[in-house]
Amino acid sequence: MNATTAPNFGVLLIILCLLIVVAPMATTSVAVIALELLFDAVFIAGAYWLASGGQTRRVYLGLTVSVFVARWVELYIGGVWLQVRPRR
Repeated sequence: MNATTAPNFGVLLIILCLLIVVAPMATTSVAVIALELLFDAVFIAGAYWLASGGQTRRVYLGLTVSVFVARWVELYIGGVWLQVRPRR
């Protein structure tokens, strides 16, 4: 990370905005999994950038892996603890 230049996160911001708009329209399980994979790609890209910093690399990668595993285990067992949508 260079202190003189700001990182360009325009693509990640656009993808996150699209996720906010498209997520409520996902009704099938395939669409929900596709949205989760897209969110994971954005999440991993951001964590990869944070982990390139040096001393904090292990901390960010550890948090990323733990959140990633917790979310997919929650999806696999069918829980609703990490859901963003309101329960119906």
